[in-house]
Order: sequence, then structure tokens, then C-alpha cells
Amino acid sequence: MADRFTHIPMMGIAIGVAWTVSEWAGARRGRRRVVTGAAAVVLAALALFSIRQIGYWRDSISLYEHAIAVSDSDYMQGNLATTLMAQRRYREAEPHLLAAIRLAPAEAGYHQDLAVLLSQTGRLDEAAGESDAAVALAPGNATIMEFAGMVALRRGRYEEALDAMARAVKLGTEAVRVAAVLNDNGASLAAHGRPRDGEPLVRKAVELDPALVQARRNLVLILMDQGRAEEAKESLRLAIEATGSHPEYNDLSQQLSGLAGR
Repeated sequence: MADRFTHIPMMGIAIGVAWTVSEWAGARRGRRRVVTGAAAVVLAALALFSIRQIGYWRDSISLYEHAIAVSDSDYMQGNLATTLMAQRRYREAEPHLLAAIRLAPAEAGYHQDLAVLLSQTGRLDEAAGESDAAVALAPGNATIMEFAGMVALRRGRYEEALDAMARAVKLGTEAVRVAAVLNDNGASLAAHGRPRDGEPLVRKAVELDPALVQARRNLVLILMDQGRAEEAKESLRLAIEATGSHPEYNDLSQQLSGLAGR
């Protein structure tokens, strides 16, 4: 704080000191020699201190570590943690997030950051716990709610994920982005032999973004995978009605005819 915000206020103090000393020395040669020598010593000392202080501003990590050493705070611990996370230094970042949470347990952002860290390191159950804590502290935060949905998706808690994603959209998250995520996850499940699990995700994607052609196509394919030819045919009709004819739909009619003929 002092490094950044005291330059201008210190100008007045420096001018006041200079004028006072100058007035005291006056025209007396002895006093002027004393003042000159003292000024040289003070300037040399300040120069050395400045060189040392500049070292703390080498990079963000050095600065935050110095700030914590001088006066620990949740703000600096959190800043240091997120800076380390940006460099994928998750193991080093974790203790600083834990320290930030200890100092400010009601700050949702620290729980959210820790949830992100835990998710990035594959500790999904722990990530879910921190994400839930963040949601409890900031239930109106769209970003926190969306991430809770992402964690639930990765844990295979699909109903929880859909609920969280729907709430995130109501809070202001872009429906188009959420639809794309749900469509990708639903299609992946279907591709791995789990069309029944993928269907609700793709259906929600279509609901959130009716113009998402790939989600429309995936829904038809998922229904076909389950042998539900009539529903697949109706879904294709609705897709063409909603989005018009697209190359993605060209082979579906033929596949449906083959399915009906079995």
C-alpha cells in the first residue's frame, strides 16, 4: 500500500523538510556543510533501501510473498494463490487458499478458487464440497453456480448438474454456452455406450439453444441408439422445422428408414 499510494502525499512532506532545513542552515557555511553531508548520507541510505524494495516488485509472486511477510491477510493469500494457479503450480497454491479461507471463511471466492484447484488436480469429491460451500455463501452468483454444475457433470451426478446449470442460466449465464457443454457431455456419454444417460443432457441443450443443430442431430442419434424410431423421426422433423435443412441431417432419414425396416 505504501509503495503504491504515498508518492504524492510524501511530496509535501519532502518539500516541507527541505525548506525547513534550508531556512535553518541559512547562509552559515558550517551549517550548510552539515546539511550537505547529512543529505548525502540520507540519499545514499534511501537509494539502498529503494534497491532492496524494488526487488520485491520483480513479479507478482515476490510482491505477494513480501506483503504476506509484512502483514498477512486473506486478500494477499488469495492473490498469491490465484497467481500460482495461473502458472499451474497447484500444489504451491493450495496452502495459500487454505490460509485465505482460514482468515476469511465467509468469502465465497476463496472456496470457489479452491474448488477449481481441486478439480484441476482430479480431487472431484473435495472439489464438490468446496463448490457447495461457495454456492451456500453466494447462491446468486452465476459463475459459482455454473462451476457447481461442471463439477457435478464430471462426477456423473447428471441430475445435480442439470439443476445447477438451469439455475446458472436463470442467474445470467449464457444459455448458448451451457447448451454447448451439455451437448458435448451428452454426446460423449452416448458414444461410450450410455445413450440413456446422455439423453437428458442433450435434451436440455436443445431446450436452452433450439438453434444448436449438433444437439438436434445428437438427440435423433441417441433415440435411434435406443431403438426408439418413431421418437427419433419426430425429433428429426422438429429439428428441421426449428433450424431448417442442414447437411448434418442428410443421413438421418436414411438411417431411420433402415431402423424402421428391422
